[in-house]
This record gives sequence, C-alpha cells and structure tokens, in this order.
Amino acid sequence: MNFLEAEQMISRWLTRCGVTAVNGRVLDAQGCRNVALAGSPEILVMLPPGQTLAYFYSSVCELDLARDNGLLTLAMTLNLDPANTRGAALGFDPERRQLLLRAVHPLEQTNDDELDRVLRNFGELVRELGAYFERCRQPASTVASLSRPGPTSLSILALTGGCA
Repeated sequence: MNFLEAEQMISRWLTRCGVTAVNGRVLDAQGCRNVALAGSPEILVMLPPGQTLAYFYSSVCELDLARDNGLLTLAMTLNLDPANTRGAALGFDPERRQLLLRAVHPLEQTNDDELDRVLRNFGELVRELGAYFERCRQPASTVASLSRPGPTSLSILALTGGCA
C-alpha cells in the first residue's frame, strides 16, 4: 500500500462514518480530521503525508500541574506496560494542559470494519482512562498513595475501583 491508497482508504472510511468533505477533501492539508463519537470525546484521526499509518489522538483529561503532578507521574507509569493502555501511549500537551492518548494503526491489510473497531475501542479506552484519572484525582496529601505497589492493569483497577 502506498500513501495515496492509504489516503483514499481513510477518506472513504471517514465518509462512510458520516464525515463530510470540506473543499472536496475529507482530510485537511495536514492529513487530519476530527471525529465525534456518541458519548466520547472528540478523536483526531491523522494520516501524515507520505505514511501508511493512521494515528488517533484524544484528550483524556486536563491537568493542572500545580496539583496534578501525581497524575502525570501515574500516566507515565501506565505507559511502561502496554497492557495498561492497550498499546496506545499517554502524553502531556503543555500548551493545552491536556493528558492525551495516542494510538497508531497500520493501514496495510486493513478494512473499514477494522477501522470501525479501532475507533470504537480507542473511544472506549479514552472514556475509561478519563474516568480512572478522575477517580485518582485526590488532594495533594494523598497523591503519594497513587504510586504504592500493587496491580496496575486497568482491567484490574476497573474491577477494584482502585488507583494503582
């Protein structure tokens, strides 16, 4: 698959998802398009020029570094085990003060159903992580408890309601 085929695939899929073209293009000049899922934060779909990898970005939550350094540390710790993020990565955008989730999906041998599944799972993970970080948001005096030893799998945390 080359870039042109990847761009056509993403454009066709986004159109099928209900995204309308602007000036005859589904993706903007940077290869980006926002997608809104019911009950989910907005997701940015990006196909960088010359690539055949689709990138998915979404904001998990806003962070105030004056009080949320523990949450930023927790996010970086979750990145160490891909099971915590289903292979996606958490990062911090200091300009917008947002904790972001990014996933990458190769487009070779991918079809619309696969992209639907990726988008749906990504939206679900963004919601789960957002709820997780909100549960973990505590006064500064208890942030140290976030780094205590114990299970860190989100599936375990979802069952126990814990924060690490």
